[in-house]
Amino acid sequence: MKKKDLYLGVDVGTSSLKLILINDDCQILKQDSEKYILDSPQVGWLEIDPEIWVSAFVTAAERLFQGIDRDRIKRIGVTGQMHTLVLLGENGKAIRSAIMWNDLRTKEMIPSIKKDISAFDDGAYLSKIISTGSPLANLVWIKNNEPEVFGAIRGFQIGWDYLVYRLTGKRCTDYCNASTSALYSLTQKCWSSQICKYVGLDADCFPDVCGSAELAGRLSEEFQRKLLLPKSIEVIVGTGDNPATVISTGSYWSKHPVFSLGTSGVFTRIFSGEQDYYIGKKILFAFYKNECGLLEQGAIQSCGNTYDWWNQQFGNLNMSMDLESEIDIRDKAREKVLFYPHLMGDKTLYSDPDLRGMFAGIDIKTDKKSLHYAVLEGICFSIRELVERMNAVTEVSEVLQVVGGGSENSLWMQMLSNILGTKIEKLNGSAGAVYGISFLAARSDKTDKLQEIINNKIEIKKSYMPDESLKECYEKKYECYLRMRKAMHYIYEGKEIV
Repeated sequence: MKKKDLYLGVDVGTSSLKLILINDDCQILKQDSEKYILDSPQVGWLEIDPEIWVSAFVTAAERLFQGIDRDRIKRIGVTGQMHTLVLLGENGKAIRSAIMWNDLRTKEMIPSIKKDISAFDDGAYLSKIISTGSPLANLVWIKNNEPEVFGAIRGFQIGWDYLVYRLTGKRCTDYCNASTSALYSLTQKCWSSQICKYVGLDADCFPDVCGSAELAGRLSEEFQRKLLLPKSIEVIVGTGDNPATVISTGSYWSKHPVFSLGTSGVFTRIFSGEQDYYIGKKILFAFYKNECGLLEQGAIQSCGNTYDWWNQQFGNLNMSMDLESEIDIRDKAREKVLFYPHLMGDKTLYSDPDLRGMFAGIDIKTDKKSLHYAVLEGICFSIRELVERMNAVTEVSEVLQVVGGGSENSLWMQMLSNILGTKIEKLNGSAGAVYGISFLAARSDKTDKLQEIINNKIEIKKSYMPDESLKECYEKKYECYLRMRKAMHYIYEGKEIV
């Protein structure tokens, strides 16, 4: 009897690369990961040598493949962070470190770029979505600040698709990466010729845009040799982490919104076309070329990284777990301590890269438990504000599905349920970007079977119901929370926000 084929999913995350190996029945066989550290040459700058992703892939794959019949591996799918810009030179190699999606160096340039492109075709939309970290913004920064590097550009890749390029030699990306880059025309479904001219890059520099389930190519000899893999392995084009998460949860078909609570927090829903007003980014997505649907995503820049900051600067994870086990939500919810969580600026709510965080309401009796609770509560308030500003209250009125590392925190999830006033469903381990891309790799030639497979895999690991007795308390605190941005602006700018 022939042994079942195996499929590898890869997630090129902000701080680590994750791998998952599944079989033809989409059963999870093995998982591994490899961490890496970003460079910060100046305050607000975040970069990484993209070859670090390649090294992390090889290192994690070598461990993962131990004891595995490598000849059974049929296909690889890659997902990961979006927006991160990798520049390629004449020899096809990166000519400088990649500029990360959460880099802030372009914040002073954004208003002028918005003004410059507003009159272009799709200009109203492109000027709306461009922000710090956008590929367009970073290309303009390179042009203005590193002219020699800009002159050497012969191509670029965006985030995870650099690894696809390295594995196959094919320069391609998917509709998701293209449509969120501020370089692409949503109406014409091609790279914007006006933006190309504005930036000053030849059309040849832009990667081919393909469907996420399409074949990018076969694994190159370099990686066949390094990992002792067969030359028959295929690599699909792949997609960004948010569409991959939507696939993994079944939301792509059920139309239920999903919140991914990781380094940042991302709310993603199917864009129906009926929304008259939206503040999120529209994401084109297609399994195959010219079959595009639309997703909408809104983000809170600082979620998991705010929680990590708190733990690293004022304690540690073990201390946090001890504190959380002692926290009485009903007691702490009635305290006046507030926390504003936007430590790294904001893109969706206010398009303000200078927005920062603050504590308020501290007194002589405030202890670590109160501050720890306030940090989690402040992030939950920011999520509520995002849901409200995206006009999604009705969509989450009955249930919101949550995935990502933050969803493992029971205290956090109960607080989120209380503050949103809705049921929170924490999905099982088969939900998340790396799972979605592995499922897509396994069914890239049979995407009509994906929904059935995923429906059989997804289970609700735990549900949280709102504590109605705290509703009035949270409403009052939320009103105070919403005034914190204006208060902070007045403190530092000496004037009120209109």
